Amino acid sequence: MEKEKNKCQRCGTCCRKGPPGLHREDKRLYEQGILQKEHLLTLRREELVRDNVMDRTIRLSEEMIRIRSKRHETACIFFDGKTSGCQIYEARPLECRVLECWDVNKIRRVYATDRLARSDLFSPDSAIKQIVDEHEEQCSYARVAELAVRIRANAEPDRPDLEGLAGMVGLDLGMRKSLQDRTGAENLVLEFLFGRSLFKTLPGFGLEVRETEEGYRFLKTDR
Repeated sequence: MEKEKNKCQRCGTCCRKGPPGLHREDKRLYEQGILQKEHLLTLRREELVRDNVMDRTIRLSEEMIRIRSKRHETACIFFDGKTSGCQIYEARPLECRVLECWDVNKIRRVYATDRLARSDLFSPDSAIKQIVDEHEEQCSYARVAELAVRIRANAEPDRPDLEGLAGMVGLDLGMRKSLQDRTGAENLVLEFLFGRSLFKTLPGFGLEVRETEEGYRFLKTDR
């Protein structure tokens, strides 16, 4: 008879499924430089994401910062596939410390509470916070969702709706380029500061955007 599992077997399954979300308790890892901007990804409020704990796709009710996945993989960037170990094990985030794959009750109690946000990491009067706040206001997913619903509902969408969404796509890209030109910030850092670009996230709202000589064109998807 197979012995009941009650401790970590170091199989690496949890690390391969996806990286952890961060909580305010994890702020110290950022302050200590263990977690840096290029290690992190911001998922914005109303963004469509995969909830690994509940095993379903949801729209976020609040902002979430998580550690990035490896390129073209779901595994956490700090997962060492050769040893099935964690490269920052001694300083791993809260979710990693409480996760027990044989009993998910602990992780379920904490994973959606006291989440870390960008506002927790920037000084209130800093220039970068002002830029991030402006982007959040001008390119909010609440507005994106509103426009996407109307565009998808009409065989011939209203021009103001198309122009409004196109303006947001252009502004999103423009703010990223402006900051990159001024500071040299890499794309990974920009995805922490601003979240993923609308080019990447619009399919979650049922639209695909393409850039043409006439401007941005939106195609309806099956989601």
